Amino acid sequence: MLEDERSIYHLLCRYGESLDYGLEDQFVGLFETNGSWTIWRDGIVDKGFTGSDELRRFAQGHTRAPDKVHKHVFTNVRIIVDGDTARVSSYFARLDAADDLTESFICEMGQYLDVVVRGNDDQWRFQERVVHGEDHRTSRGGREILSIPVDE
Repeated sequence: MLEDERSIYHLLCRYGESLDYGLEDQFVGLFETNGSWTIWRDGIVDKGFTGSDELRRFAQGHTRAPDKVHKHVFTNVRIIVDGDTARVSSYFARLDAADDLTESFICEMGQYLDVVVRGNDDQWRFQERVVHGEDHRTSRGGREILSIPVDE
């Protein structure tokens, strides 16, 4: 049980690392091939991506170092393992550096609610990552977080 929890915790760490540094292959590999990532704001879905191709598009459009310096940080992690499935909840904050790197600020905060599954290769991956953005700004520090188009 503790080994599973530790493996899942490492999955969460690799998630932030992959977005912060533009590691697109790593990001896509953190999800099941039919996995999904969705962000909710103000009680409605703001953006959502399902499947490896859409998740790659999401990762490709996400800001990253060295152009935009930020860190995805999580805390208050709860992991409940039930066989080859686990439910995970955690708080998050995205810390961003100003474009001139002279100051930092919280870009966004909220909660992750995840369903992760153990694959045939014994690796844990996201089946579903639901992001609940709990601040409702349309602009984050004067810039958009994602530059990818969202199909209407």
